[in-house]
Amino acid sequence: MTMTKSAFQPHGQFEYAVRGRVLHLRARGPWNRELIEQYKADLAQKMAPLFGAPWGVLATVVEEGIHTPESLESMVEGIRAHRKLGRCGTAVVFERVYGESLVRNMLERMYRQAGEPVAFFHDSDEALIWLLARIEAVLP
Repeated sequence: MTMTKSAFQPHGQFEYAVRGRVLHLRARGPWNRELIEQYKADLAQKMAPLFGAPWGVLATVVEEGIHTPESLESMVEGIRAHRKLGRCGTAVVFERVYGESLVRNMLERMYRQAGEPVAFFHDSDEALIWLLARIEAVLP
């Protein structure tokens, strides 16, 4: 797919770090496709050490967690690509999320479309325990 230059500026925020076999994300929306494309490009090299063995994502969603239809589609594509590189699950932590049930339904649909196991938490320690168990379960 060829990307054309968008008239829109990236909207939303992502912070990330790789620790062990886990990509830690902290995100605040609403997100548009331009931000998701920028995020995927920024992460491409930083995530390389994870590829080839099971790894997971610990995603903390802060306050707003809404995707545009285009950013949701871009996320599904990115998750599918990551799954081919060893991604085996995502633990989502909600931190003061507005409209939590709406956000959860949207994210559940996104992860289901991508074929990604996902679990939702309000406690990051519990989320990390679940995610590490998931990674351990698929290690060779």
